[in-house]
Amino acid sequence: MSESVLSPIGFKRKKSPWKVVKTVLKVVGLLVFLVALSISAQIIYTYQVYEPFYVSGESMWPTLNYGSRYFDGEGSSEIIDPSSGDYSLPGTYLCDYGLMDAKPGFLDKIERFDIVIAYSSVPEYGSGGELLNNPSEVIKRVIGLPGDTFYFETKDQDRLGTLYVKEEGAKEFAEVAQPFYDSSLHPEWSEEDIANVNYAKSTGTVYRSNSRELFPYLGSETYTLGEDEYFLCGDNRAHSGDSRSRGPFKASQLVGRAVAIVGKAAYTVKANEDPSYSVSELFMPWDYEWLVD
Repeated sequence: MSESVLSPIGFKRKKSPWKVVKTVLKVVGLLVFLVALSISAQIIYTYQVYEPFYVSGESMWPTLNYGSRYFDGEGSSEIIDPSSGDYSLPGTYLCDYGLMDAKPGFLDKIERFDIVIAYSSVPEYGSGGELLNNPSEVIKRVIGLPGDTFYFETKDQDRLGTLYVKEEGAKEFAEVAQPFYDSSLHPEWSEEDIANVNYAKSTGTVYRSNSRELFPYLGSETYTLGEDEYFLCGDNRAHSGDSRSRGPFKASQLVGRAVAIVGKAAYTVKANEDPSYSVSELFMPWDYEWLVD
């Protein structure tokens, strides 16, 4: 009696569904690892190339420190009023934390409307390059570049705060748009925010203070910058001490060019102690608020 044998030709073994799942999981795991590695490399590179800064006041509101909060240490907190100026009341302020380009040559990259960190006075250095006079640092926006002649409109009520610039070598003044005041680009602004922004633009073009003798600048007059001078203003011009009262900043006063806001810092003020800060939160790279193109 003969037995029949099934031929293996044409026979296909079915793949186990678990093997398919394992393969998919391996591919997904590899992709997650590569993404995580890429993000880690980007973060490490970013923090090695740039230097940190924090914003301890409202002079650059609403571009910086929009919606920042004040904690009084007794369990209550509130959104900081944009007219509050520098943070000085005892307590903790949750403010913007960013990175700046302070590498040699950063001055060559500065363009109009860039945000910069600068010394409040001309720095003095020792023979070993150490800073002797320890001036405070401020953060402002570049309005005028070396060689510019400019003025702000202060007479036409419909155009208060409009900026006119005649660049070095140009024959005529040209109006220069200030997009950081354009409410259509900021749907998050409330009606009160927009009113404050418009006030900052229109009323703050001339800094009215008792320091007029330091720098007799009037917004409606033209002013020409020297070859190493920058005219810096806070966006919150009604509440900012800047070039309108201090005069132009020398190139040697500029510390760095702000690149991005990458997190939040806790800025703490205590009586009879120097203020201190610590990093409170770091954003993921896709949440960075880039300040340069």
